[in-house]
Amino acid sequence: MNHTEYEVGLIGWLRDASYEQHQLFGLDLIARQYQEIQPKLARLLPSKEKVLLQELLANLQNGTIESLTNLASEIYLVFDADESLAAELDWLGFTEFLSMIACWLSYRELNAPDRLTDAAMNRMDILDRTEDVDGDWNSPRILAEIEYQQQILQD
Repeated sequence: MNHTEYEVGLIGWLRDASYEQHQLFGLDLIARQYQEIQPKLARLLPSKEKVLLQELLANLQNGTIESLTNLASEIYLVFDADESLAAELDWLGFTEFLSMIACWLSYRELNAPDRLTDAAMNRMDILDRTEDVDGDWNSPRILAEIEYQQQILQD
């Protein structure tokens, strides 16, 4: 399995999935990615941004797009404040995580499942880097993630 094969499959799964499956898929992607990076975020992220992130995550499903976008924008400012912290957060996948949230907000605003494709690709990019598989998506962890995503969208 490679990036292109996964993306083609994902587009088809999303096309055939229901609105409820889209909702579950998008929120689940974000929740699982947060769960993976949260221990390191707890150590790295400044207090203000931790509070903003908790508010953002708590309101992903029902908050207004404008208020959630404003929260995300405030969180992004942490990258301007400290270069070494920004580098650590970036390696952790925090940039891609925030991009996943931006994709989710765009999905909600436009009801556009292709935005969920982008969110899922961000997740896979993080796994590709953290699993050190260099684009070879036949590792057990990557294949398990793909199977999990497919099940959410096809059940």
